[in-house]
Amino acid sequence: MHPRWTWNAPDADEQAPATEIYQRHAQAVLLYLRRYLAIREDAEDLLLEVFLRAVEKQIPLTLPEAEQRAWLLHVARQKLADYYRQRIRHPSVPLNEMTIEQLVAADEHSPEQVVLRHEDHRLLHERFATLPEQYQTVLWLRFAYGLRSKAIGQQLQKSEGAVRTLLSRALNHLRGMYTHHQGGSTHDVE
Repeated sequence: MHPRWTWNAPDADEQAPATEIYQRHAQAVLLYLRRYLAIREDAEDLLLEVFLRAVEKQIPLTLPEAEQRAWLLHVARQKLADYYRQRIRHPSVPLNEMTIEQLVAADEHSPEQVVLRHEDHRLLHERFATLPEQYQTVLWLRFAYGLRSKAIGQQLQKSEGAVRTLLSRALNHLRGMYTHHQGGSTHDVE
């Protein structure tokens, strides 16, 4: 065990060992980090992380200076690897380079939007189930199967005009359920 593990100076005249190590090696570690990082602020952030690790591990001052520097550069290499791993997993794009479509697409996958979408689907399903059977059938054929009014008319043995009227009434009824719900009432329109 090393004789000097204390990181708080016993008296005001003696500098803290962490400060001494920082003063001795910060410039060399920063130069090493700057070699691999284009943004100075990123290098400075990693430099702080390296020295925080030194404080956590209590690198003793009794180690020779070369070993201290070697240990700090080893930690700097690990921090660089972590930094690049993180950038690969979670790439960042400056907001000024993102298009509106990219911002909206990113927002569509947010947890809040997913929950809201599920809630909307649940409400639609509940309200759809309360529609008269004839409305359900015509809506199902139109929107689930993608049939046009003429094909729906053939299926239901109705004229194309009658199908359009039925679709309009079904959609208006469903819309009325939503409008009534948004007005503060929890009762569906009959």
